[in-house]
Amino acid sequence: MIKIASFAAAAALLATSAQAQIAISAANIDTPTGATRFERDVRKAARNLCANARGVQVVTCKQAIRDEALEQLPATQRLAYAQAREARNVEYAANRANEG
Repeated sequence: MIKIASFAAAAALLATSAQAQIAISAANIDTPTGATRFERDVRKAARNLCANARGVQVVTCKQAIRDEALEQLPATQRLAYAQAREARNVEYAANRANEG
């Protein structure tokens, strides 16, 4: 447990000490398309900011970036994002059901 916490702390420090700032689009985050765009931007930022991490630190660093991006959203946008993700999942499930 302590080692995992140490890895998490190291990855978080790695992520927050990075000099680059990457724009993450939160425009239309209340729509499935906007939520997808936000996720894509967060993944891109995580890849760039965690490029020097190795092993387990990669996963932990990327999660820290995602967590930070979500924490920076105002509460209303976090809620809108969650609702848009749910709508996207429901839409996906409905499309899959119609294909069969």
